[in-house]
This record gives sequence, C-alpha cells and structure tokens, in this order.
Amino acid sequence: MPISIPDIDPRREVARRVFDAFVSQVPIFGGPAVAAWSVTHPSEAEQKCRGWAGDVANAINKMEEVVSALVPTVRLSEGAAALGFWLSQNSAQGRPEPIGFDRLVEAFPGATKRELQDACGELEMRGLAKTSAAIGHPVRIISPHVELFVVFDPSTIGSDPRRDAAELARRIITPESPPAAHQLLQDLKWDVRRFNPAMLLVAGYVAPGRKSGEIHPEFAVRYVMPDPAERAALKLFADSVLGE
Repeated sequence: MPISIPDIDPRREVARRVFDAFVSQVPIFGGPAVAAWSVTHPSEAEQKCRGWAGDVANAINKMEEVVSALVPTVRLSEGAAALGFWLSQNSAQGRPEPIGFDRLVEAFPGATKRELQDACGELEMRGLAKTSAAIGHPVRIISPHVELFVVFDPSTIGSDPRRDAAELARRIITPESPPAAHQLLQDLKWDVRRFNPAMLLVAGYVAPGRKSGEIHPEFAVRYVMPDPAERAALKLFADSVLGE
C-alpha cells in the first residue's frame, strides 16, 4: 500500500498547517523527526522498514482521522469559500456587522445573484453567517458570525482567533478583577480587527449579565466577568489550545 501525504482540500482554510501539527503532536514512529522522514521519503521508508510496513501504512492511513481531531474542518463549495474569504478580508473590525447584498454584487461581478444567494445560504447553513430577507430579496443582508473569522482569518489577516482567544482567556481568568477590553488591547499590542473575534469567542463562555451588552463603536465585547464555572471552562479551553 503506498504511503503518501493526504490530499488536502485547499478550501479547508483552518487546516493551513496540518502537516506541522501532525509532525509536532503525533509522533507515530518514535519522534517527530522520524515521522517527518517516513512521510516525506516513502521510498526509503519502504526499503528500510519492511518489517513493520503494515504498521506504517495503517498509521499513515489514519492520518486524516488524527488531523481532523486536531484541526476543525469546514467543507464549503468554491462559491461559499470565496464569499467567506471576502467577508473576512473586508471586515474592518472583525465583528458581526451587516453587509448589504448590493456590496456582494459589486464585489463579485462575475457571479449571478442566484449564485451569491446560494453562497450566502451555504454560509448560514454552516453556522458561519446569518442572512435576512426582504420582499423580493431572498438575501438582503448577511452578517458574519465569529466562526467565519475562525475559519478564514488565518489566511486573510494571518492570525488565529482560537489561539488569540486562548491567550485572552488566560489573561482574563488570572487576576481578581478581569481587565477590560481597552487594557487587554494595550497589553497585547493587537489591533481591533484581531482582538474582536478572539474576545467574541471568550464571551461565548460567559452568560448574559456577566459581559457587556451595549453597542460599542470599537469593541464587540467591552468586558467579561466570568463566574467560577465559566473560569474553569475558559481554563480548559485555553489549556486545550495552548497546552498546559
């Protein structure tokens, strides 16, 4: 059975570093170096490891299953992926701000309205956005969800909202009085575009009444005040992403 690197769908934006994650976190053959060598040099591996070739093949064939457990996967059509990429790339503040359908028509002149509507519907079906309709307009407005930024931000702005949220979580649960958004932003030296998706993920662990609900011109969430159970949940999340 041939041993080769699995074919990775380019639309799996969240799997941009799948091979690195596999090598660093799943040392199947005694260590990362040997794992990398056996995958990138299959002919030598087959020659020198005939005694356990069956085990190697089985392990490699399970790579996709292992990677899927390490990195979330969202499968999208080309149209939905292109729209999601555009929404992430053109978000000024990384928050669920509504975008008029007319803007999409201008941004994608080669697509029909039906194709754009279907792309919007697919993003909504996947939980990445929310649409609203009007009479004669199946899609009048689309608003990205934070999950859309989780999927596409690593490619569009070069930051990972999940890792950023884990960093925020640790800074929030450590002190007696959690710092507000402006203090966190100052300490981390991030811009608001990077900060907001991460803060929205953190806020998802905190119940209403213990986080800001007002509309702020800059921050999607201005502060969170997690209770003990929520602090425990945030700690587990941070440890799972960043390691203990």
